Amino acid sequence: MKEILTRSITGAVFVAVILGSLWLGNWVSFLVMGLVGILGLHEFYTLKKNPLSGPTRWLSILVGASSFFVYTGIALGMIDVFFIPHAALIPVLLIFIAEIYRNKEHPLENTSLSSIGWIYIMMPLFLLAFLASKDDLYAFSPLIITWTNDTFAYLGGRLLGKKSLFPRISPKKTWEGTLVGISFAILAGLIISLISETSLIFWIITAFLVSLASILGDLFESLFKRSLQIKDSGNLLPGHGGILDRLDATFFAVPLFYLLLTTAKHFNWIDF
Repeated sequence: MKEILTRSITGAVFVAVILGSLWLGNWVSFLVMGLVGILGLHEFYTLKKNPLSGPTRWLSILVGASSFFVYTGIALGMIDVFFIPHAALIPVLLIFIAEIYRNKEHPLENTSLSSIGWIYIMMPLFLLAFLASKDDLYAFSPLIITWTNDTFAYLGGRLLGKKSLFPRISPKKTWEGTLVGISFAILAGLIISLISETSLIFWIITAFLVSLASILGDLFESLFKRSLQIKDSGNLLPGHGGILDRLDATFFAVPLFYLLLTTAKHFNWIDF
């Protein structure tokens, strides 16, 4: 009972912070998402058996955070778009140069992990903040769909689950729970469509695809935790584990949602 209460309180506070910052939009959403991203990078770079250790870990966090806030400045019109290629290339070059002087084993893995951390963690959070700076509906939507899918997949699995979805990676996930989660996520998409008075077809398709992406995101994090023989990515969020444990599905769902949204806008299917 105490564990459930702790998990519920932690989850409620975390959700309130995330949604509150997105609702405020502009620099607040970028600031909070950037700070969450920095915590996520620290977790990622300090996972058990992670060859990325020593000064490069902190340099990776520093340049990842710097790149995030440079792109924030560009998105908010504070920095000229001329700096876009520089913001993308200079951090990578800095990590490559640092690795030359480190004299550590696994140089390829070390430099690859740095880049993957930025793509895996910082990019989705930047896109989420960018969506919030445009319209909080579109920032809330992938989170609502993802969390609805996750919640009802868990409940469906507990009540109906029999056949394992992916026993090699996540034995507790079931086909029955997965189908329940996707069904309720599509229902959430339908509700978003009615509230926003936007394309029903777009939201049904989007809810379905974002649900699949969120499932894959969850499985991916389970895969690398299993390979490292760890239960949680961290202990920052009591009852939930770490930042990566709480946002694993979101890291896959948000980029796909952004792609679907911008594609729909290009064909004038939705106003964004």
